Amino acid sequence: MEATKLLVLTPRVTILEEIRKVFLGYDVVIDHAEDHIQAVSLLAKYPYQGMILEESLPGVSGIEFSKRIKKKLKNLIVLLLIAEKEIRRGKQAIQSLFVDHVIVYPWRMEKARSALHGIFPARPLVMPKEETEPDERYVLQEDDTEDHLDPDVVKVVIKGIEDLPPLPDVVRKILRLVDDAGAGAKDLAKIITSEPSLTAKVLKITNSSFYGLKQQVTTISHAVVILGFNEVKNLVLGYSIFSNIIGGKGRENQEELDFWRHNIACGVAARALGMRMGYQNPEELFVVGLLHDIGKTVFRNYFTERYQEVLAESGREHHSLFHEERKLLGLTHADVGYWLARHWNLPPLVRDGIRFHHTPALAKKSASSFAPKLVPLVFYADIFSKLLGIGNGGDAFIPDVIQAEFFEAIGFRNISELCETVVSQVKLFEQSLGIFHEDRWKQDTLSRIKQRRFFIIDDCEGISPLEVILGIRGVPYKRLPFSKDVFLDMLSRDTDVLVLNLKDDAFYGKFIERLLFENPTPPPVIAFTQAPKLSDRGRRITYLRKPFNVEELWGELEQITSSETA
Repeated sequence: MEATKLLVLTPRVTILEEIRKVFLGYDVVIDHAEDHIQAVSLLAKYPYQGMILEESLPGVSGIEFSKRIKKKLKNLIVLLLIAEKEIRRGKQAIQSLFVDHVIVYPWRMEKARSALHGIFPARPLVMPKEETEPDERYVLQEDDTEDHLDPDVVKVVIKGIEDLPPLPDVVRKILRLVDDAGAGAKDLAKIITSEPSLTAKVLKITNSSFYGLKQQVTTISHAVVILGFNEVKNLVLGYSIFSNIIGGKGRENQEELDFWRHNIACGVAARALGMRMGYQNPEELFVVGLLHDIGKTVFRNYFTERYQEVLAESGREHHSLFHEERKLLGLTHADVGYWLARHWNLPPLVRDGIRFHHTPALAKKSASSFAPKLVPLVFYADIFSKLLGIGNGGDAFIPDVIQAEFFEAIGFRNISELCETVVSQVKLFEQSLGIFHEDRWKQDTLSRIKQRRFFIIDDCEGISPLEVILGIRGVPYKRLPFSKDVFLDMLSRDTDVLVLNLKDDAFYGKFIERLLFENPTPPPVIAFTQAPKLSDRGRRITYLRKPFNVEELWGELEQITSSETA
């Protein structure tokens, strides 16, 4: 069943926002036209079920416009908004048969909700469920019921989305521009230059070394020509949303800044991966990466105590936040981010990029044919940002299974070079936003770790997750597949840290005892297990649980290298 699609024709943003609130949490797509000319263009492009319009419009009356439209689109349901003093006009409109319903505005929200839902029936949004099985990475389970949704949670989520600042007017205009095939660089420049502060910020970012331009850009028109229509459009969209949500106070909150640094890193990494993989519009990837965790903003602000429970449970149970959100709240931040993106009327590809960034296999359900190509890149960009340790998205888990084909496609041997590019671009973007601090980028611990000789023994096929974890930060290592003869090979090599990753925990006991017996000075051992297992600090044996927690591993390596230095 497809979403209900409505067109709202009004020059007043307040009316648009209230209608969006009425349908928040329901499968309704709402487009906006400021005047009848835009409305005609949209009605010619898309199959709308209904149109909501004001009686008083620039250049034409609502009744007259409805008459023109109804002659061509007889099945379109038309709802006319009138002022109380225009009730007589409303009755005439109903009698004319060119208007189906009339509502007096301003209205009480509860009455409006009841009336509009009666006129335009819409089903609640229901997210596809996803569970991970041991043998399969993604398992799709269709769920057409709302049984897994907690009504109290949904109510608070909707309240949180309503309370978030609406998108700036400049963003709305740019989004409309995207749907206009005849729009060009001059149209985009005109919108940006109408906001002096935004003009200054775009020029500052454009001239930063983030883009590495050889010539100084002094006008927005020049910026659009040099960088391209899509690049500037997505730059403005990303920056405006970031600034609108975080505001001035958020820049002083370390937790808030770390959260957004993670999102910035994901956006930059997605863009870099897209360019390496030949994605047609890498700038889309940057915007989706920047917004992929936007749903956590609602959880953190409106479920402060319950979300702290989710964070704590994630640590205790050694599960990702995504998993614990689904279990404890019935909704994930991907679900909430998708609702928010719908409320803001973001493009379908951006909405679905947010919706499926933890479940790439479900991206085929998107209305956009490009989603199955975009979503996996955002998924891996999220992993990259965690592996690089930039910011904090709430957890540091990465999947047990890494698709070797992906890393082979981007060139795993050159992965550290790609990551250096991501790090430098994140630094530059932070500088552009005024949130850069050198202390966050100190690499003293990493430098010590890089001086150690690492030995990986595992029974993974293809690229090991441990290779990815160490390789992305440029840590040198040697890897051997697990076998009965592995000791002979290993004992002939100098090793500072031994890292074990075996599918069966039962092998660890005898393996480590033999290691300690045959090696008079065994190296520190870090072993990853499926089930919890007590570490033996006296013999320098540490057991860490799967899935891999990057922060946990780096914390252990920091402790090992610090004790050796001391």
